[in-house]
Amino acid sequence: MAGQRFVYRDPDGASEVWLSAVVEAATGVTYQQQYGGRPVCTGRVEGYLVPVFAPDALDWRGRDRH
Repeated sequence: MAGQRFVYRDPDGASEVWLSAVVEAATGVTYQQQYGGRPVCTGRVEGYLVPVFAPDALDWRGRDRH
């Protein structure tokens, strides 16, 4: 993978609450993140990182869902 770049998302788990998506494309940049708690699974995808800032959208408890 000559020329491939890797970006490790939140490697120490200290990040605030955030939401982002990676749109798959041949960019030469691969985003990688650990997930799954104890089994320490790792996911990676090459593409464009699209940050989404909408923390209130994730908290629907107590709201009228209609």
